[in-house]
Amino acid sequence: MELDGHTLLVSGLAMRASYALVFLAMWLRDRGDLYLRDWGLSATLIAAGFLVVLMNGAPEEYLGAARGFLAYGLFGLGLTLLWVGLRRFDRRPIPPGLVAVSALAAPVAYVGVLVASGTEGLAFAAAFVGFSVGCLVFVGDLLSPPDRRRLASRIVAAGAFLVYVAGFVAAAMLSLAEAGPDQPPVSSEVLALALDQICSLFCNVALLALAGERARSELEWLATRDPLTGLLNRRGLLLAASRHLADPSPERPPLAVLVADIDAFKLVNDSHGHDTGDAVLMRFATIARGILGDRDLVARYGGEEFTGVLPGSDLEAARRLAERLRHAVEREPFSAGDIPLGLTVSIGIATVGPGEESILPAVARADAALYVAKQSGRNRVVA
Repeated sequence: MELDGHTLLVSGLAMRASYALVFLAMWLRDRGDLYLRDWGLSATLIAAGFLVVLMNGAPEEYLGAARGFLAYGLFGLGLTLLWVGLRRFDRRPIPPGLVAVSALAAPVAYVGVLVASGTEGLAFAAAFVGFSVGCLVFVGDLLSPPDRRRLASRIVAAGAFLVYVAGFVAAAMLSLAEAGPDQPPVSSEVLALALDQICSLFCNVALLALAGERARSELEWLATRDPLTGLLNRRGLLLAASRHLADPSPERPPLAVLVADIDAFKLVNDSHGHDTGDAVLMRFATIARGILGDRDLVARYGGEEFTGVLPGSDLEAARRLAERLRHAVEREPFSAGDIPLGLTVSIGIATVGPGEESILPAVARADAALYVAKQSGRNRVVA
């Protein structure tokens, strides 16, 4: 079947208009997600570029300098906004200089080469080299996410843009071949448009998936985190700890649990208000995160009670860590304005027994040890 350039242009315009509507509708629902706005505007600009090419008449004909600068400028700015949206999505800085270079590389290359050489095929090839550079920058960011998790949607989008680059290079080579006596079976413009139909679909669906993954990740975070301290909540701790108990063998590494309770915390709330109490809880969470190791888990279990799970630690190692935490809290200059509070913490510790498939029995034993610490005068560690 012979590819029809005019049909491909109309189809590409319609597809980009559809993507724009979807992304902009999503952005209007939550205007804090500016990357959705960027992706919607990107599709809008590329659709406008298709419209400029349609107005030129036959798609197989090269564009003049003015119309070429406009069309390729819209395409370049549209591709650049895809990258800007990804930078915003990843919460990375957006370098203005690189934005300008990415947006203007193709139109400036097209007009510059066209004016300098008068060869339309060579100018077309130069423009597509400019597009390729922008796409490769986008691919680099897709494959190097800030959290180092290469999600499937990022890989799909990166693959689509690598195919774009291959298509741009092929179209550039075809445009050079078209200057010779033997004409290739497919024009460079038709090849570029045909590849755009496929790649834009994969790319935009992948970007939609990225937005969905972000929303799901944020919901999971809210479901497993304490909103005040940012620590795990009870549910999050149990889920995370269960991964360390998946091995039922007797050779399973030891796992210790500590339960810490800030002494006389109710008096802080009653005497100085809940804002001071919240500040104390947040400061304690920071101290606990600093004392516990990278592999350890720490959660606000409820009120002023915090629970730590210590993979690879036996009872003696847990006792040493708990004493470090107790000393750190005792030395911390907690205050309510100019009034020193002099807070302490009591800690109970226990280990998960052989064959136990949950930390809950160990938490109960550590809680009982915490009760003994409270009854014995507070500010101590009891196993």
